[in-house]
Amino acid sequence: PSPIVINGFDDESLRTFFQMEPRPKNEELDRIIQRIRPHYSCNFHKWDKAGHPVIIEMIGRIDAHNAIKAIKNLVRPGQPLSQPVAEMHSFQNELANYLIRFQDAKMQKV
Repeated sequence: PSPIVINGFDDESLRTFFQMEPRPKNEELDRIIQRIRPHYSCNFHKWDKAGHPVIIEMIGRIDAHNAIKAIKNLVRPGQPLSQPVAEMHSFQNELANYLIRFQDAKMQKV
């Protein structure tokens, strides 16, 4: 299962469509998302009229102070604070790409 919530999409259907094995547990990525999620809430929530996934970022609920504290606890000495955030966003973008391709294929069948 994805460490980022993907409401309205079935993990098993996605894996079957892309002929992928279950996602290996990426301990580093899972740890990053687990630590940042309480302070920065975002998830994919179904799709728009064109069939593309909708990502909801609850900007008003961002707890910047505690998010930065959590990020500081994640980085290794000498590592920039942006590193864990970049890893999380890279995964989020990759996931969005898969969801878009999945929905595009689904929409063409209808």
